[in-house]
Amino acid sequence: MNSDLKEQVILHVLQFINGQALEKNKFEFKREWYNLSYKTNAEGHNKDYYEFLKDCTSLVNTYGGDDRFIVIGIDEDTKELFDSGIENSGRNASQIKDVIISNVKDSFPIDIEYLEVKGKNLAVIHIPPSTGKPHIIEEYVSKSGQKFQREIFTRNGSSSHLATKGDIDLMYWERGNIVLERNVKATLLLDQIHNGIEFKQTHLFLHLSVVLENRGLRPLSILSMQIQLNIPKETLGKANLPNHHENMKIVCPEHVLLFPGDIRNHLYTFEYHQFLMDREIERLRGLFITSARDNTAMQFTAVRLLLSDGTSLTTSLHAFDSIEESLN
Repeated sequence: MNSDLKEQVILHVLQFINGQALEKNKFEFKREWYNLSYKTNAEGHNKDYYEFLKDCTSLVNTYGGDDRFIVIGIDEDTKELFDSGIENSGRNASQIKDVIISNVKDSFPIDIEYLEVKGKNLAVIHIPPSTGKPHIIEEYVSKSGQKFQREIFTRNGSSSHLATKGDIDLMYWERGNIVLERNVKATLLLDQIHNGIEFKQTHLFLHLSVVLENRGLRPLSILSMQIQLNIPKETLGKANLPNHHENMKIVCPEHVLLFPGDIRNHLYTFEYHQFLMDREIERLRGLFITSARDNTAMQFTAVRLLLSDGTSLTTSLHAFDSIEESLN
């Protein structure tokens, strides 16, 4: 979050606690952190977990190419400010971002920062404008415990609601009509996956052909890429693999410079930084070889780009059989 956005958030907080109206389509104020420590347990579903998904997706899906914010540490009734430590969420910043990546189709980036206002440290979840709308919650559980599949939320004033056909039409219109400062399309070429799997000692290496296209307004200096790979528990169970492989982060530390309009197709080597037992290596090898193309068994869901200015950019990872398909 740049200095202009930080000043914008502080100004809106000060205006709100001094009695001025809040731009409800852009801001959500909360007294305390969402409890994100679990999704479901023996007692049932975690309402906070799904409320977080609903709030984030409704803000990013709302019409307009604006930055949006959830500010934590403000009591909307009394207008008091409170310190809001991220530890109260039960997760760290990276794990909170993973909640979006793991549960939302065409995930979107969020940034989490702290701003001091009147001596209190407020947590700010920054949601940049998106060209990937609509962002869909794959499975949503309401406060009453009802389960719903593929829900799309948007915002009208201070309330989130299910998107109408008109809302969704606007979301698709914005896909082709919003130009962002930072916008990258990432494509994985499937035809090279099977030949790109390598195990050395206790580490997994994936040699993947990835196409990066800079669709934004500014050059990007990328220091490293991180691919998120989700393998459902059922698939791990069939392969006799432990559940800690369910959400795999595979890292490639390679510097890439992309100017606006640049398209780069390159073979990147990603390393899975997880100690692997011998038996796990063989089972993972078989899993990759037999199911790399099976979307239900293995999903490459997102790419996180670490930039040289210290910020990061997360984008959905699309898979195609060839570079010609990816550019259409």
